[in-house]
Amino acid sequence: MDWLLRELLLFAGCGFLLIGLDDLMVDLIWLWHLAFRSRAKAAFVAPPADGRNPVAVFVPAWQEEAVIAAMLRHATTAWAGQDYILFVGCYPNDSQTLAAIDSARHPNIRRVINPQCGPTTKGDCLNILWHGLKREEWLSRVKFRAVVLHDAEDVAHPDEIALYHHYLDRFDVVQIPVIPLQDKASRWVGGHYIDEFGESHTRDLVVRHAIGAGLPMAGVGCAISRRAMDHVSRLGQDHPFDADSLTEDYELGLRLGAMGYSATFVRACSAADDSLIGVRAYFPSKLPDAIRQKIRWSVGIALLGWKRMGWHWRLQDMWMRLRDRRTILSAILIFAAYVALIGVLIRSALALWTGEFLPPVDQTLAIIGLANFTLLFWRAFIRALCVWRGYGIREALRSMPRILVSSFIAVAAARGAVSRYIHYLRTAHISWEKTSHSFPQDHIR
Repeated sequence: MDWLLRELLLFAGCGFLLIGLDDLMVDLIWLWHLAFRSRAKAAFVAPPADGRNPVAVFVPAWQEEAVIAAMLRHATTAWAGQDYILFVGCYPNDSQTLAAIDSARHPNIRRVINPQCGPTTKGDCLNILWHGLKREEWLSRVKFRAVVLHDAEDVAHPDEIALYHHYLDRFDVVQIPVIPLQDKASRWVGGHYIDEFGESHTRDLVVRHAIGAGLPMAGVGCAISRRAMDHVSRLGQDHPFDADSLTEDYELGLRLGAMGYSATFVRACSAADDSLIGVRAYFPSKLPDAIRQKIRWSVGIALLGWKRMGWHWRLQDMWMRLRDRRTILSAILIFAAYVALIGVLIRSALALWTGEFLPPVDQTLAIIGLANFTLLFWRAFIRALCVWRGYGIREALRSMPRILVSSFIAVAAARGAVSRYIHYLRTAHISWEKTSHSFPQDHIR
């Protein structure tokens, strides 16, 4: 038993040490960027719409009757007078969503019905929206400037469309932050998204952009120039989005980067109210829903992404893809650490019961353990710092114990991800798996 516990501790300890050093390198690049490269930026002032080519906002929807009408009403109100057309993808066998879309009548909304009964996949629905865009261009003789991606539960920012128009003059892909809304009824499960997106969209994407690595899109709050969309559409035989992918947005961002298209991640505040220009939304508040969503992300990015996208010859891209795909390994290490901890407690209890002396602490394990605890405290501090910048000190303090919630969800999702990946290898079948959504009441008109 002592030998087994030592091997488990050594495996988990060395794995955590490598991951901790990897995170530390990203932290140092981020802090260096904040200290020496970032410049104080004036608040973004949205210019008036000038009538130039509008952007097309794509919103794929399947069984979104609970949120889609409120989302559309809020978006059309927030974007009043701006250059956009909102395309909503739906299905002929989803009558409730169709009725909800029709209830939010507005001159800037176009309903696009998939010829197939749903659900297909999100990528397939986005391709139908692309065909709807081209049909709109043929009818109206207006050329769209870019495609913007949104989900049916998103709370749009008033300055979002103007920001895209501004940055599309220089970049082909523009990503703004995703900002999870605080759910007071789910401080721990729903709250862990605050920690993860707070860290990802405050630190990780900033570092990716700073070192010149490919920028994955978040699926919402991102704009893609028309020339880039036309290119991937030609490559995909008029299907720019991969219908066989669980994370078509993530893959498309990396593909565009590999093809040489320029991308930027923009954190800017509105001059009107000093709010961060980003996409706000509620994320799953129940544990089964959070695990199911994390399973989809893990399969799509860590497993299928590896199989479908491979690696990249540039060092910075290889490094970032390795970070994206370490999810399953991290979960295995967490599981091994918990098993080892339980084993140590049982071994100590048995020794106390029998009066046996425990073997001396292994010096190598002691050094690795001390290094890992130091890196863990540093990791908790950096995560709290990222959360504090967007949510204040209370959420920052909550983010520290929520690390346990994140690790539990990661372990549970890893098991489901491996099972689902094996199922995919056997059947090659991808389906649109979604969670139920809610829209904040104070934004419902």
